[in-house]
Amino acid sequence: MDSRAFEDFATLAADRGARFVAVVLDCAIEENLKRLMRAGRSRAHKLTDPQVLIDLRSRHALLRGKCDQLIELDVTNLGADEAASGIATRMARG
Repeated sequence: MDSRAFEDFATLAADRGARFVAVVLDCAIEENLKRLMRAGRSRAHKLTDPQVLIDLRSRHALLRGKCDQLIELDVTNLGADEAASGIATRMARG
């Protein structure tokens, strides 16, 4: 299903004559688990169960599909502003 949605976005971009940029954010499992436990996640209906995260990470890979530009960024040691800046810089390079 995820790959189908990715293909739909790629098709939409192509139909519009737009560049399709895919951004893949990853982080170390230890950091992922720390972030999972942050306050406020359950109020935002986000995943909070560490075992579910471990299971998902063991069974699935991050989605990468056909796109005009693929940006992969390890955000283990980055805050949101630093990650956004890194994405913007890489997009500017094309």
